[in-house]
Amino acid sequence: MIIALAALVAGRRQARRATDDLYRHVVARFERQTHCVSMALFVAMAVVCTRGLVPWNAGFAALGCLMGASCLALFVRHDPRVR
Repeated sequence: MIIALAALVAGRRQARRATDDLYRHVVARFERQTHCVSMALFVAMAVVCTRGLVPWNAGFAALGCLMGASCLALFVRHDPRVR
C-alpha cells in the first residue's frame, strides 16, 4: 500500500521509469531462482523438524521469514543498480 501511494505521489512518469526493461529482466531472473530456493528451504526445514531439532511451530515461522529474506536477497543480488 505504501509503495502504491508513493507511486501516486511521484507521478505517472516516475512510476513508469521504476518498471523499465532492466527491472523486468531482473524480476524474471530472481523469480526463476526463488522457486528453487523455496523448495530447498521446505526440504531443509522438514528435515530439521522431523529430526526434532526444532519444534514444528517454530519451523514454520522460521520458514516464512527465510522465504521472504531469500526473495529479497536474490532480488538485491541480481539488480545491477544496487551494486
